[in-house]
Amino acid sequence: MWMLRVVDAKAAVEGRGFPAGVHVSARMTVLDGVLPANVALAAHCGRRDGHPRPDRGRSAALTLGPRGLAALLRGTAVSTLRLAGLTTGGTTNDDAALSAAFTGKAFMLDDF
Repeated sequence: MWMLRVVDAKAAVEGRGFPAGVHVSARMTVLDGVLPANVALAAHCGRRDGHPRPDRGRSAALTLGPRGLAALLRGTAVSTLRLAGLTTGGTTNDDAALSAAFTGKAFMLDDF
């Protein structure tokens, strides 16, 4: 649908923020063979001042590759990522929490 490559997973998760009123706690790991800084990023996504707090010290629950991370950050539901084969692991609670935290409205700036 669009092209997005996250070059700094930690900064992307920290800067993404949460919608108002969403309070979640879920863990994920990003596995990226091209950008070593993104490998094994464990993000504890708890709301604090409206921003997720990445935490490299926790074990992973939900595992995403770079394509899954890009889609999640742009608002794709985790259930959709699972259907597309872009994520593994985690629990139904993780799926719901991360989907709520990273929800977003799709838009396109280009006209055709």
